Amino acid sequence: MKKYLMIFLSLALAVVFSACNKDDDKGNNKEDDGENNNNTQVYLPSKIIYDGETTTFTYDNQRRVTEQKNSYTTNTYTYNSDGTLAQVVKLNEDPLSSRTITYEYKENAVERIATGSKSTYEYVLKDNRIVANNSDLDSYSYTYDAVGNMIKQTKQTKVGYKTYENTYEYTYDNKNGVFKNVNIPQWYKITELYQWSDIAVVNNALTDGDLGWKLEYVYNENGYPTSCKMYEEGSLRKTMTIEYTLK
Repeated sequence: MKKYLMIFLSLALAVVFSACNKDDDKGNNKEDDGENNNNTQVYLPSKIIYDGETTTFTYDNQRRVTEQKNSYTTNTYTYNSDGTLAQVVKLNEDPLSSRTITYEYKENAVERIATGSKSTYEYVLKDNRIVANNSDLDSYSYTYDAVGNMIKQTKQTKVGYKTYENTYEYTYDNKNGVFKNVNIPQWYKITELYQWSDIAVVNNALTDGDLGWKLEYVYNENGYPTSCKMYEEGSLRKTMTIEYTLK
């Protein structure tokens, strides 16, 4: 009887040990899944062809732009140790127009300083969004919707003793913005990154109040634009195609 009891106990312990190992395996698998989720690849624009002009973007492993290039300009980006944008070197076909732009950070503001230029720009920030862009001649203010799309831009221009004001409004789709996943400050997307990046930060603009254009997109299976047609009063004005890299 004792012999059978010992055999029974041995089998029970083996079953418990095996179950524990399976639980441990499940725990490891869940942890791996979590790591994979954290490292999920996202879409980053790698090539944009707008009105026949091709611009390419290169990124580091933190999804930050390191180089931006078209037929006449190459921009090289460097970052501070804390991850903030430090400098953009713009090399143009004409060396005299090449610039090195540095960014100095203040409380709730960033100052843009370009070599060879007398003008400086101050980007005023609130909650990590640019709300004003001030220079010697022009100033801009920005209004956003609940998710962060710029829905209104007001421009003030000084001419002599007079100041002229223009307001432009924008509407958006509910798809993924072309530059949504690019790891560069929001203020830079709004002001400098690319001529269309200011209206593709979160979603994509359907109407451009500045130009008075309507924009129509074709999207990939994940809701990112792959092409865009731009119309003015029903006439096709420009086309744009976008290619992505997964990173």
